[in-house]
Amino acid sequence: MNEPVDITLNETRNIFLAAKRIVILTHERPDTDCLGAGTALVLAARKLGKKAFAVNADEIPDRLKPAVGFASENDACLPVYITAEPAESIADAVGCFSPDLIIAADTAELSLLGAYASVFSGRIGLKIDHHPPRDQFGAFNYVDYNASSCCEIIFRILSPLGVIDKEIASALYAGIIADSGNFKYPAVTADTHLAAAALIETGISHSEISERLFGKRTDKDLAALRIALDTLERFSCPRRDGKEIGCAWIFISNADKGKYSLDDSDLGGLNSFARDIEGVDVGVTIKQATDEPTKFKLSFRSSKTNVSLICEQLGGGGHTRASGGAVEAESPEDAKRLIREAIEKYGEPIIE
Repeated sequence: MNEPVDITLNETRNIFLAAKRIVILTHERPDTDCLGAGTALVLAARKLGKKAFAVNADEIPDRLKPAVGFASENDACLPVYITAEPAESIADAVGCFSPDLIIAADTAELSLLGAYASVFSGRIGLKIDHHPPRDQFGAFNYVDYNASSCCEIIFRILSPLGVIDKEIASALYAGIIADSGNFKYPAVTADTHLAAAALIETGISHSEISERLFGKRTDKDLAALRIALDTLERFSCPRRDGKEIGCAWIFISNADKGKYSLDDSDLGGLNSFARDIEGVDVGVTIKQATDEPTKFKLSFRSSKTNVSLICEQLGGGGHTRASGGAVEAESPEDAKRLIREAIEKYGEPIIE
């Protein structure tokens, strides 16, 4: 395989336009941004007369189905998304489909394709992402880590093509508001708002999309919130620059997940919970892995500390203010010790 090449937005658009048969890949444990990006690319490709579908190694959580639910399944023979199929089945399906372009969207590194990583290793023609580039695994890569979301980038790609209808606009708008925290995160710019305005002008019900993503709490949401309140711990921690910062974490055990019949897809709404407490700069959500009880998955959120540097030491990475990782530990106490040590050793202030 040739060395990966970083390309411009126009070059990205031209590669998309040149392809006739396209497969879209999005990251495991899907969120609204990756689902919206995948859906928009598939529907746009079909409007342009191409054949296309998206795949994800995991099931789409019910609470995130609005991201693709706004798009009607108007081709019963080829749905927008194929999810949670065995890797061998996906390999066979893609082989029969014979794509001339495979796109990875909103996926920072190949391993985030989960069970499908080995299927597509060395085969991805185009990577489109907004996470700081750690693994340029596409033959061609377009990464804008200043963008609010991958869906904002997809909007820029598709907008000049005249293909954005209400279905595509709904998927893109959902991804933008989800990854921008309803326009409150620092990555939001005037261009983000202009993109949202253009999508609203297609006639989408932006209030309905927002209500579905941020509105009514389900019984499972309430159960997750109960766990968060029961396990919340606040502490102060010296950062690498010597400044004392406010921290907090919540811990979701397998026992708690079993008690309330929750799985990891029901817990995504907790990722910012600890950080959003007054006086807290670094908030951490710790989830015991269902199938590996000595593995603890971590979601970091921060206002002023670069948590991507911390998470890179914990087997992960991401944005400066929102990153993830994991630790292996014999107990929750050991996991917390490792997290605290990482904050102290690798936490640095965000330089704007």
